[in-house]
Amino acid sequence: INILEIKTLIRNLKNLHGEMNGFLLSVFGYGFYRVMTARYDISYYDKRLKDSGIGAYIEDQKGYRFPMDSSEAGNTIIYNSKKICTIFDMDRVLESGINNIVIDGKFVEPEQLLKIVVLYSKAISVLSGKSRKEYCYRPI
Repeated sequence: INILEIKTLIRNLKNLHGEMNGFLLSVFGYGFYRVMTARYDISYYDKRLKDSGIGAYIEDQKGYRFPMDSSEAGNTIIYNSKKICTIFDMDRVLESGINNIVIDGKFVEPEQLLKIVVLYSKAISVLSGKSRKEYCYRPI
């Protein structure tokens, strides 16, 4: 779903229900997006790999690595090979009416996750409180 489709969805919801009170519209803002769940249990292999400091993944013919994890139910979860990062599109995301951004820190260290959350929080604060002209990107 793209930004234009999100705006149309929000407009339709407002037409049906008035204001957006009570509606939580989320967008996946950062992390590896889940693309498939399989019934095969990799928890034994996943634990051995993690104990060795290696994450489980599937590699396709082009060399893309799809991270894998096991669920509590014993299923295998396969994630997209490319990390989603919407920080550079935050102005458009906020203008669309999205009121919740999901940050998935499953495959990052706690220190890195803290930096990511702070970065998104600052971007939201700056973009919500100032005009776009006052916003300026500075690499970390």
